[in-house]
Amino acid sequence: MKVIKVFLSIIIVTAVSLVYVNQQFGLAKLGYSLKVSENTLEKLAEENQFLKGGVAKLSSPSLLEEKISFAAINPERWRVARAIKGISPPAGEGLKLALKE
Repeated sequence: MKVIKVFLSIIIVTAVSLVYVNQQFGLAKLGYSLKVSENTLEKLAEENQFLKGGVAKLSSPSLLEEKISFAAINPERWRVARAIKGISPPAGEGLKLALKE
């Protein structure tokens, strides 16, 4: 009878220990996943701020006015792209004027 009690206590302690280790492993995995998500969120927030700044700069009236006046003053520095029939530009791209390098 005494041997059965000892054996049963060992089994119970082992089972409780395995459950504890499993929970700790799950916590560590969730912590790692949370850290990765936080890093991704931080990077995306920084990229969002950068892109918002770029959009604001591109669509600001003063910048557009500056580009128009620059083109009027220095037309020789601009080149014009000619559209070829049957070839369309990539999606999101239209006719662009570019400064000669």
